[in-house]
Amino acid sequence: MIKIDNTNKQGEIKSIKLDDCTEHKCFFNTQANTSLTMKAIKELKDNKLDFINISTNAYKKDDVNIIDCDYIDENNIILKTSYYVGFYSKGTINITISPRFGDAIRDYLYSYALGLYLPKSVTGSASCKHNYWLLCMLWVGSLEYALNKSNIPKNYERIKKNQKYFKGSLDISNHIKHNLVNANRFYCSYSKQTYNTPINRAILKAYDHLLKIGFSNMLNSVSSHIQMLRDFGVGDDVRLDELKSIHYTPLNKAYQKVVSLSELIIKNQGSKSSFDNSNGFGYFLDLSEVWEGYLYKLMSKNLQGFKVVNGNFASKNYLFDGNLRELRPDFFIYKDSKLVAVLDAKYKDYSSLGKTSCDAGAISREDLYQMSAYMYRFNAPLGIFLSPNTDGVTMEQVAGKDSNMAILGINLSQDENDKDNKKEKADIIERLKEKEKKFINNLQNILNQF
Repeated sequence: MIKIDNTNKQGEIKSIKLDDCTEHKCFFNTQANTSLTMKAIKELKDNKLDFINISTNAYKKDDVNIIDCDYIDENNIILKTSYYVGFYSKGTINITISPRFGDAIRDYLYSYALGLYLPKSVTGSASCKHNYWLLCMLWVGSLEYALNKSNIPKNYERIKKNQKYFKGSLDISNHIKHNLVNANRFYCSYSKQTYNTPINRAILKAYDHLLKIGFSNMLNSVSSHIQMLRDFGVGDDVRLDELKSIHYTPLNKAYQKVVSLSELIIKNQGSKSSFDNSNGFGYFLDLSEVWEGYLYKLMSKNLQGFKVVNGNFASKNYLFDGNLRELRPDFFIYKDSKLVAVLDAKYKDYSSLGKTSCDAGAISREDLYQMSAYMYRFNAPLGIFLSPNTDGVTMEQVAGKDSNMAILGINLSQDENDKDNKKEKADIIERLKEKEKKFINNLQNILNQF
């Protein structure tokens, strides 16, 4: 049971800290705080919040609530979290949902899946004094990605100026008006390159706000770029409607993610170096997508003799003629040009195929049927579930078919000492890397059978 007694001077609840994919029985010191929390959770469900994705195909699943709430009595409720992590703030209440596997593994997964470098100075709960740590981390990573993939965005603005030297074309009407008796000047119209674009102004404004609320260490890697923008005359005055109307082309498409995050930061900044939460503010990241991204990079890098294809970027496939009912496994694995397996990354508490779906850790009936449809549609001899809750391997032959289903994964669970930072982060990550090697060996051995 979690005892919720973090209150302000008026006795109102201030903060609730939860883990993802977990059921929390919470005790509140007053009936008023129980009601206040339930109201905040209802508003969280009703509010249109920002959901950060790490791929262009990610979206919030409409059938998944961030938090579900069951009322027990005036002092007790049960809060059930899903695989979204982030925070929601409304009035006096701040609700934070963190990855259940602890800080060290959280940082490692984010770094691996999102391709971000996380220096020691900005990782770990001690440095995460704001709930905006994740947002800042993603913003920095997205800006670094854009800078590596594309040039600094620039536009051309039309300049009309009365000057000593002729440039561009002559603005005849203004020239006559201003220089009728002055033959030493030319009223010219010409194009001038400028970096003072909405994209750059949004980046500058978001940077200044993140700096103001205490993330100078995390922003070090992009500070030289920010100074360059200032030297180029870029201002920080940008309207949200300008960001909505940005036209993305192959030349600036790499900036789309950082602009989206900048918009989120800008529209929620307050006048006193904090976000305005009077109407409710929150953002969430889908950890199932992080798990999928982590596995894709891990397998692509380490599997020998096989090609891993991300289902998000494969051509569209359908179960029925007429492009009806799209089927998209997370991964396809090929040996030369032959399909060997379809894989589904499930960020769920799965550890076995199970005799029935009611068995502890067993694959749900819905996910089992989904995998069956994948195997049927793609004529795959092997279907594999990938879970963060098992280091073992289970494989069963499909009755009456020359095909098999399997479950394996990387157990991310830690003991309480590890999660409380009593173990060195390096030791935790070293253990995780050993589990990664075991996972790749298990997967390689299964694939070699087909």
